Formats: sequence, C-alpha cells, structure tokens
Amino acid sequence: MPESRKSDGKRRLSIPQIGRKSAAAAAAEALEQAILDGELLMGEMLSEAALCNLLGGVSRTPLREALVELEGKGLVDITPYRGTRVFLLTGPQIEQLGCYRLILELAALDAAMLHAPDALAEEMAQIVADMEKGIDEEQSGVFGRFDTKLHECIIAHSGNQYLIDAYHLVALKLAVLRMLVARNAEAIGASHRDHVDLLRHVTQGHHGEARALLTRHIEGGTRYYAEHTQAALALRAVGR
Repeated sequence: MPESRKSDGKRRLSIPQIGRKSAAAAAAEALEQAILDGELLMGEMLSEAALCNLLGGVSRTPLREALVELEGKGLVDITPYRGTRVFLLTGPQIEQLGCYRLILELAALDAAMLHAPDALAEEMAQIVADMEKGIDEEQSGVFGRFDTKLHECIIAHSGNQYLIDAYHLVALKLAVLRMLVARNAEAIGASHRDHVDLLRHVTQGHHGEARALLTRHIEGGTRYYAEHTQAALALRAVGR
C-alpha cells in the first residue's frame, strides 16, 4: 500500500475503511500490503510505537492483534523480550523454500493437467497475456504480481485443498521475494518465455514437457533469489 505523507513530513500508512472492519483487521491488512510493497523491509525491526504512528494513531491492543495475525501468515517473527521484525530469509532458507515450492507445484500441475486441463489452460492464457504489461524493465513490479498469480493459478486448479493450504504457508513470502528482487529486462524476458512455453505444453497436453520446464523454471528462480536478495535489501535500505 503506498505510504502517504502528513504535513509533519512523517510517513503514514492509510488504513482502509471497509464496512465494519475492526481496527486490528484493518491494521493487519495495511501492514501486510506494506510488507508486500517493500515499505517494510524483510528483516526490519518493528517498533510498536512507530507502527501506531505509521498507521495514523492505531492503539497498541489492535496493533498487537494485527501482528499476531501476520505472524500466523509467516510475515513477521515475534520473539518475547526481543521484539517483532519482518521475516528474513537467508540464502539456505530461500533454497529450502524453493524445494518446498517445487514439490507442491509439480504435484498441483500433475493434478490440474489430469482433472482440469482446459480450465487451467484458459486461466493461464489470460494471465500470460496480462504479463505483457510488465515486460519492460521499469515494470518489474507489475510482472512480479502476474508471476505470483500464474503460479497460484496452478495450485488452485489442482483441486486439492491440502495442496492449496500447504502452498498458502509460503505464498506471501514468495510474493515478497518477487516484489523485492527487481529483475532486469533479460531476466523478465527469460521468465516470460518460460511461462509462454509452459502454457503451450499445458494447452497441448504435454505433461512430461510441462513438468520438466516447471522444474527448470522454479530451480532457476530459486537460485536468482538466493543470489540477489541481500543486495536488493541493501539497495532498498539505502534508498529510504
């Protein structure tokens, strides 16, 4: 969620006013979006007082409820007597995340191509078409959002609620990585070509080829994030 600036020059995150949404739920939504957008960086320590001000005067009780909700989603780590920080992934943890993701996405692809191939191909085709909007290097964030949507589409069409729930454990972390680690035109182009080829294999029912391509795609993405995450964090921190 884009931050706003008050007349005192301090940054604020606006809390969405949606119906009767509680202060805790609204604060959790605003903070989740701030983490996804990189307003709150991976590894950043979070002061309750600073967050209350950032959210325009939310009191500490709903803020703490919001942080507990975000901890359940894996977006923050709360340590007694040490405080709260946005989750942080080391290189080895990113590699483990990639292995977990590969297991789930291959299983989902198998199920979707067996039970719902037409529905999978139709939705993938729309997402791949929308991805064209983010091909330019300057639109890495747009591409990242559609990248996330495409892989979640594969999971959703598996029709297996256990797979879907398991993927939800890491989906937000993956989305944060995609938005944090900006990809240049070459990396975006290579990723998009993989998506186009994957769509073609799914549409034509080439199961083995689709599995092989998805494996290569995820393994390559995992290496890319492991190699570039720390530099991306440092660059974002300097730019604040």
